[in-house]
Amino acid sequence: MVVLLILAAIYYGSYYRHGINFRDEGGTLVLLGKRLHDGEVPFKDVVLGYNVGWFYPIVALFKVTGVSFVSLRVYCFCLSTLAALLGFMTVHRVARHVGMRQWANVIAFAVAVILILVPGMTFKNYNPLAVVANTWCITSFVLTALDKRQCLLRAGIGGMVLGATWLTRIDLGTFFTFLWIGVCVARIVADRLALAQRALVVTVSLVMVLSGVALMHAPVVLDAKSRGFYDQFVAQYPAFWKSIGLNLQIRSTSKTEKMGSAPVTEAKPASQSVATPKPEKQHSWSGEILGRTSWEDVQNAKEKNKSDVMGLFLLTWIPLLSIVWLIIWAVVRWIKAARSGSDDTTVALASLALIGGSLTMFPQFFFWRPDAPHLSEFGPGFFVALTGTIILLASKSSLVLRAGTAVVIVLNVTLYLWRMFPDRWTGTIAARENRETVFEGANGTRLYVSKHEAEWMNAVQDLIRKHSGPKDYLLAYPYHPSFNVIADRPTYEKNVYIDNATAKPGWDKGAIERIKKHQPAVIIIGAWAVNGTEKSRFKNWAETTYQYVRANYSFVGEYDKKEKFEVFVRRKE
Repeated sequence: MVVLLILAAIYYGSYYRHGINFRDEGGTLVLLGKRLHDGEVPFKDVVLGYNVGWFYPIVALFKVTGVSFVSLRVYCFCLSTLAALLGFMTVHRVARHVGMRQWANVIAFAVAVILILVPGMTFKNYNPLAVVANTWCITSFVLTALDKRQCLLRAGIGGMVLGATWLTRIDLGTFFTFLWIGVCVARIVADRLALAQRALVVTVSLVMVLSGVALMHAPVVLDAKSRGFYDQFVAQYPAFWKSIGLNLQIRSTSKTEKMGSAPVTEAKPASQSVATPKPEKQHSWSGEILGRTSWEDVQNAKEKNKSDVMGLFLLTWIPLLSIVWLIIWAVVRWIKAARSGSDDTTVALASLALIGGSLTMFPQFFFWRPDAPHLSEFGPGFFVALTGTIILLASKSSLVLRAGTAVVIVLNVTLYLWRMFPDRWTGTIAARENRETVFEGANGTRLYVSKHEAEWMNAVQDLIRKHSGPKDYLLAYPYHPSFNVIADRPTYEKNVYIDNATAKPGWDKGAIERIKKHQPAVIIIGAWAVNGTEKSRFKNWAETTYQYVRANYSFVGEYDKKEKFEVFVRRKE
């Protein structure tokens, strides 16, 4: 494990200052963390997107280092290192359980290296950590005999990890809660101890898990009550799944269009004055999703992008097929063990626990954002589960079956590293590529970027400073709070993430009213097709707001030939 720590320090240390992605979570976390650090109240003053536990450590970090983009990036890479260490511990524990002591270190080390090389989206490193940490806790609990004292200890620790997960992401907390309950029920049914004894131990274990969750929530509840956001904090738990249900209902009846298939209203040239904005169109919450990569996408991809598209297509389905196969194998193993009365039920249950842990991150990728960055968040938990499950299930299998499982692992690892490692959006060292020019902004933003990036970022930063003061508002639509960070300018928007999938009916009207009230000094509008369709560009789905800005603000330039950021400044009286 010491070698892994050294490897992670060298690897992440070689690029922690390289690159800034205006679409990623970095600007969001710094901006929201700064607002909470400065005294704004969660839910009341600002929409966090995640639960408060995601931000408490960031606020604590900023109290030590000051508000800093770079210190937050270092913290996030530390989370990835911890995920890799826990991945090592999980696979090592599994290998030792089936007697593979000689190979345990080697296999576990190899899995941990994969987790280090592709840590997942930078600034969202909580997600892989939560998956691997909970999987480690549940697997350790399953592999510990019920008549051992460590069983209750592992349940208590697992409860605290589960509580921390609930406080960061409600969906992951929910999934792992059901997994804990399922494991406990399975141990009551299948364990070989006397029924009364196993029922007692499992019940106490479940109480320990729930106590751990309550223990982690206690200080947050006290803080929420003292600062007046207790009702909103509690209400978000049922509201989260209600919103997911509504979103699924809307998406099941809506169509996802490919880029260019939707008619688009051409905007007038920015230099042309527009007297009044068009009447607001009545639009509903679209619930639009980013479409999964299909074989048709592979065939239609440009030659320079074909390999990337092909890789994403294969990685959309091959891991899923691998998981289905492993589930069937584990269930068959369980049935055979139950019939013969052997201890293999433990092996089968541990396998299902590993698979279940990895699947908690799968819906986000497969159903919501099926792109490479979100696949990279699913990857760490998947490879821990894939390797651990195969070690357990293949331990008593034939040579042919073992060879087949080795092929499955090699295929998944090869495809994953081939597609993910060169992609900077997955948190890898690819962020270093062609980034040798220093850019220095506000809020601890001193980074290496490309020459082109430095030129337009400095130009925009100069414009912001020229046309606004430290207390003037800056808006960046649809989702580019990094502008607020590099220029150290506030925003009045409670929710800094907005697109056509999340904007409720009447959003345009509210946005214009807020602009009139707060008079932001600078407004920046990007051309990003958030959900991969023309209508998901801000100027198309929020045309009324876009036209209002053009009519009432002065256009001063378009920056970055790829992102096409349009910059508008408030007109002088």
